[in-house]
Formats: sequence, structure tokens, C-alpha cells
Amino acid sequence: GDHRDLVALLRGKFGAAAVVFDDLPGADLSLLRPQEALVWLEGLAAFSRFTAQFERGREAVQQALALVERHAMRTEVYGVNALGAAIELAAHDVPAAQRYLDAMRETLSERSLSDQTGYWHHCAGLALLRGDAQTALALARGTLEQSQAVGGAYRSVAHRLSLAGALHGVGHHAASVDEAQQTLEAARAIDATLAVFSAGLLVSHGLQRLNRTDEADAALVEALHLGAINDFATTSGWWLPQVVAERLAHALRHGIEPVYAARWAQRARLP
Repeated sequence: GDHRDLVALLRGKFGAAAVVFDDLPGADLSLLRPQEALVWLEGLAAFSRFTAQFERGREAVQQALALVERHAMRTEVYGVNALGAAIELAAHDVPAAQRYLDAMRETLSERSLSDQTGYWHHCAGLALLRGDAQTALALARGTLEQSQAVGGAYRSVAHRLSLAGALHGVGHHAASVDEAQQTLEAARAIDATLAVFSAGLLVSHGLQRLNRTDEADAALVEALHLGAINDFATTSGWWLPQVVAERLAHALRHGIEPVYAARWAQRARLP
């Protein structure tokens, strides 16, 4: 394959990825070689995570793990469990995410620095969801330093967004806004639309906490307009429901993309 579906996912073009995962006839995995079947399942899991189809993603991960075990594909254990962890963190299922992280850790010593950085990135997200923002902050700082050493524009965007969220979690709102703004600009440079949207929401929330309401509203208008165009159902990276719920409630009160804001709040079951 030519990886166009992966590029579409990284750019937040989920409609384009859906052409592969939704609109084509279902793939008969028994007709594929094990490695080809695994690529399909991993792509489906990633697509499902970014479109908030968590049950579909969970099923793909379980099928992938069974395939890995059946064909003794030990080198693939880490990556499949990483997808499982990402899905559960996006779904805010802490115990399930912890189980996948435990499985990742079992093979961590065999992995590259890039993979190890990914593991600690997931750990930062787990700490943030557990309410341990100080641990999340320490992990996010270390992860960003490692990712910058490893290289990779998308990786650095994802890990800087994680740091911005952790800074927000400990109440360092000015620093969070600065990191989120840097994330937003870097995400724009590589056309990572979901990350632009996600960073914009965090910028808006941080500015509101700093009582810079007009700037916060401008950032919210821009972010939700992008979300409405793409019908985003979740964010990139780690997010806390109360943060998104507050921004969507503010949007509804002030008529900012109200149809989309209501639809997202309902789909995510936000209070």
C-alpha cells in the first residue's frame, strides 16, 4: 500500500480515511498474509481512536493481539498494545489503559528510543487522567525532550500538546497557553488538523483562566469552526472531559458553532 490512509489520519482528514475503512467492502483477513492483516487491523484501530469509535477500535486491537500471538510475532506486541492504550486513554478508561501500558512495558527494553518515548508519553496521559498532574508534568517534560532528540515533526507536536495539557492541569495557565500556541503553529506547519483543533481549545481555555476573555473567545471560534468543518468527535492527545465540557458550554451560551458544540457534547456524554 501507499500509506495514504495513515497520512489522512495524521492530517485529521478522517473522511478520506473512511474511504478505506468504511466505504470499501470488508476485508477478508484470512486471505491476507499475517503481516498484511496486522497492518489493516492497526490502521482500523488508529482510525477508530481518532473518530471516537472506541468499541470498533477495541475489537480491532483484540483481533490484532490474537493474530500476533497465533503467529508468534513478538516484535509487534509493543505496537498493538500502544494502540490499545491510546484508545482507552481517549475513552477515559484508566484501568484498561493501565493493562495495555503494563503489556508495553514488558517489551520496553527491546524497543528503540522512539518507542520508549511513546511509552512515557502514554504514561503522561494516564497520570493526567488519574488527576496526578504533577507526575504528568514531569513525564511530559521528559517525553518532549526525548522526542526532540529522536526527531519527527508529528511526534514533537503530539508531545508538546501533552506538556501543554499537563501545565494546565497544575494550574500554570500562562505557560500552558504558550506551549499550546507553539503546538498550534507547529501543527499548522505540517497540516495536522486535529492537533490544530485540540491546541486551539487548550489555548482558549487557558486564556479564559487568565481572564483574557476576548482572546479566549477568538481562539474558541477558530477551533470550533475547524471542528465543525471536519466533524471531529474527540481531540488529539490527552484531554480532560471537564476542560472540553467548559469550553463547549461557553460556546453554547455565546452561540459559537452551537450545533456542532451540542453534537460533540452529546456524543462524548459530557455533563
